Amino acid sequence: MLLQFICRIVLCKLPISMALIIYFSTVTSIANGKPKTDLPLVVSSSPIPSINLINSRNQEIASSSSLSDSEKKSLSALYRQAISNLELATTQRKKADTFNQIILNGTSQTERLKRELRLIEEQSSASLFFDKKTPLSEVEQELHRLKADVAVAETLLAELKNQYASAKLRPVSIKQRLSEVKRQLSELSSPQNHTTSVDNTVEFSEAKSWVRDTFKEQLRSERLMLEQELSSLPI
Repeated sequence: MLLQFICRIVLCKLPISMALIIYFSTVTSIANGKPKTDLPLVVSSSPIPSINLINSRNQEIASSSSLSDSEKKSLSALYRQAISNLELATTQRKKADTFNQIILNGTSQTERLKRELRLIEEQSSASLFFDKKTPLSEVEQELHRLKADVAVAETLLAELKNQYASAKLRPVSIKQRLSEVKRQLSELSSPQNHTTSVDNTVEFSEAKSWVRDTFKEQLRSERLMLEQELSSLPI
C-alpha cells in the first residue's frame, strides 16, 4: 500500500512537470520556427543596389587601369561592406516574417497547447494500476522508473524557467535597440550625410553612396524585425 501510494504521488507529479515543460518550451522557443511567407520588402526612397550589381562593379574596378592598387583595395572594402549590409537586411526580414507568423498563429497554438495539457491530465489518472496480485518487484521497478522520469522532467523545467525569466527582460532590450535604430535612421536621412567630398572620384562617390543606402536598408529591416518581435512576445 505504501509503495502504491508513493507511485501515485510520483505519477501525479510527472504530468504536472511535463505540462509545464510543454508550456514553457512553447513560450520560449517558438521564435525558432522557420518563416512560411514573406513580409513586404522595406521600401526605400532611393534605389538599393543588388549584390550582383555590387560584385559586377567590384570586378570592373579590379581590372581598371586608371586606379591605383590602394584605391582598388579601398573600393573593394566599401563594396564588401555594402554586400554585408544587404545580407544582414535579408536575414532580418526573414526573422521579421517568423515573428509575424507567431502573431498570426498565436491563437491556434494556444488552443492546441490547452488540448495537450488536458490530454496529459486525463491519461495520468488511469495510467497506474496495481492490485493485490501485483508482484512487489514490479511495483518497485515502476516506482524507480517514475522517479527517474520526474527527475528528468524537473531538470528540464528548471532550465525552461530560467529561459522564461530571461525572456521577460527581452522587451526592455528591444525597445532600447529600437530607439537607437530610429536615431541612426534619422541621422542618415539628414542633409549633412549626403554631402560629397570634392576630392572623391566618381567610383568612390558611388561606393560610399551604396554603403550609406544599404546601411539604411539594413536599419529599416532591423526596425521591422524588432517591431514584429515585440508584438509577438507572449509576456
